[in-house]
Amino acid sequence: MSETIRATLTRLAARLDAVENLIGHNGGPPLEDEIAEGSSQDRKLSKRELARRWGRSTRSIDRMRQRPDFVAGELVNGRWFFWLSAVQRYERDRYEAQLGSKAPDRSGYLRAASAPPKRRSPARVT
Repeated sequence: MSETIRATLTRLAARLDAVENLIGHNGGPPLEDEIAEGSSQDRKLSKRELARRWGRSTRSIDRMRQRPDFVAGELVNGRWFFWLSAVQRYERDRYEAQLGSKAPDRSGYLRAASAPPKRRSPARVT
């Protein structure tokens, strides 16, 4: 590869990195390195910020909080906050679980949906 092409590709890659940092990845929040727990970069996310990060509603976050494996949050003056490092760890664990496991068995639901409806006895007319 000639030096002019290599230099052009290097400049193009730098410009693409700048654009991605400006608008974020795929319209979402910018991609970030994993933040260590307790580091100076670790911060609390409000429930609204977490919902925006995941593209969910705040009520969905409330429902998800009922799961035993969900990120442990802190209740401060009636508002829920979640540490960014814990959120990133949860996202990574969920991603790895999705890659390493099969889809759940939902055949019982399918059988119930495809079964013919139960017949009702006709109403008596008096």
